[in-house]
Amino acid sequence: MLPGVTLLLLVLVVEVVMAVVVVMLVVVMEVVVMVVTLVLVVMEVVVVVMEVVAMVVVVVMEVVVMVVVVMLVLVVVEVLVVTLVLVVMEVLVVEVVEVLVVLVVEVVMEVVVVMGVVEVLVVTLHGDGGGGGDTGAGDDGRGDGGDGGDGGGGASGGGDGGGDSDGGGDGGGGGDTGAPAQEAHAAAVVGAGAVRGRRQAERIVSLSLLQD
Repeated sequence: MLPGVTLLLLVLVVEVVMAVVVVMLVVVMEVVVMVVTLVLVVMEVVVVVMEVVAMVVVVVMEVVVMVVVVMLVLVVVEVLVVTLVLVVMEVLVVEVVEVLVVLVVEVVMEVVVVMGVVEVLVVTLHGDGGGGGDTGAGDDGRGDGGDGGDGGGGASGGGDGGGDSDGGGDGGGGGDTGAPAQEAHAAAVVGAGAVRGRRQAERIVSLSLLQD
């Protein structure tokens, strides 16, 4: 009886041990499977996070590139605007200078002409008259008439002749007005004024061209 019981007990013990070992192995395998599954899940999460980060980085880089392109376009536009403004200002300055030169030349010419006219008027108003009149002959033979008077101013003509002298006749008439000489002098003054005005205008134009 004892050997059979002992054998039965040994079989039971072996079965129990085998059952425990199998259960432990199953539990360990389940734990390993869970750990592997968890690792796989973590890896998937990491992959998803990396994809999201990569997408965000790509989007940020695209935005940065777009901003840089926009800034470059703005810089080019600013350069073009500044260049256009400089060109327009240069053209305006040249036109203004030309207009000013023309105005100065016209003013100088007008001043020269006015000065010439004023000088002509001054010469005309204050010019010397002609010579005196001839000596008058005596009416009754007693003595010659007096000498003729001096001529008047250029604008008023010659003066009257001299008075009687010792019973002589009336003096001769006044001399002629010095208009021909005054007209020649006036023409010379106007011609000289025109020459001066032309030379002054040429000098101003030459200076403006040298400055340009």
